[in-house]
Amino acid sequence: MTVQAIANKTEGELIEFLRTGDSQAMAELYNRYYEPVYRYALSLVKMKDVAEDIVHEVFLKVWEIRAQLNIQSSLKNYILRTCHNYTVDMARRLSTDRKLKEQLLYLYQEQVLENGPGPKELERMETLLHDALETLTPQQRKVYELCKKQGLTYQQAADQLGISSHTVKEHMGNVLAALRRNILERGELGLLLLFYILYP
Repeated sequence: MTVQAIANKTEGELIEFLRTGDSQAMAELYNRYYEPVYRYALSLVKMKDVAEDIVHEVFLKVWEIRAQLNIQSSLKNYILRTCHNYTVDMARRLSTDRKLKEQLLYLYQEQVLENGPGPKELERMETLLHDALETLTPQQRKVYELCKKQGLTYQQAADQLGISSHTVKEHMGNVLAALRRNILERGELGLLLLFYILYP
């Protein structure tokens, strides 16, 4: 089959050729969807070389499972969802893989935070923080307000609220855990790295 012929195939036809292991179909898939997948990956991780690695892994995954492909929506949406899931998995690994975390933190600071976090990143973090605070108790939100907004120490916040400093520390841990979950659910690896920098 010619390159032009495969390029004219519909998504459904392309999937059928992929299932048979047709390398031309895979090349067409890559040519057709590389740019949108790369742009999406970059929006999640903020680092060009990491985004390129993710895109490579996503298309490799599609090729590896080509015989079992069962796509209910569009092929493009399927690949974007695969990209999202891969990025979420990578973000989850940061909590257990210290080497990966250190490597990505270094790249993020070198490539994205040359002049500190930009207004878009900080605004996005603030939005996710607001969402996270909505899931917590009034007492936990008050602790965050006193410690992070007003700059009180744990002991000062504890004295004002009539609770122990240990309880204040626990509340703050719950706030940060909720924020981390919100970021993880969205697969925003770049924001998760910023989170680790802002809340070490």
